[in-house]
Parts: sequence; C-alpha cells; structure tokens
Amino acid sequence: MRVLENLKNMIHETNEHTLPKCRETMQDNLNQVLQKLQAATDSVCKLQQREQERKKECDFIYDEPSEI
Repeated sequence: MRVLENLKNMIHETNEHTLPKCRETMQDNLNQVLQKLQAATDSVCKLQQREQERKKECDFIYDEPSEI
C-alpha cells in the first residue's frame, strides 16, 4: 500500500510541478527561437531589397543612351 501512495505522490508532483516547468522552459526556448528567426528573416529581406536596388541601378546605367 505504501508503494501505491508513493507512486500517487510522484504522479501528483510530476503533474503539478515538473510538467508545468518543462512546458514553461520549452515555451521560453520556442519564443527565443522565433525571435531569432524573425531577426534572420528581417535581415534576409533587407539584403534582398538592397540587391534589387543595386540591380535596378545597374540596369539603369546600362540602359542609358550613350552620348557619342
């Protein structure tokens, strides 16, 4: 009977304390990963915009009529 009581206490401890802590830790880690992913996405977008601007500038230079 004592073993069952210990098992019941362990299950209760796991459900009430351990699992919520694990969930909270995983949520915090996920939030950090999402923030880093968003920052990386923003950086990629900025790089793509710069590349498009440079391409437009190059196209403009090559499309100008030459004065000969």
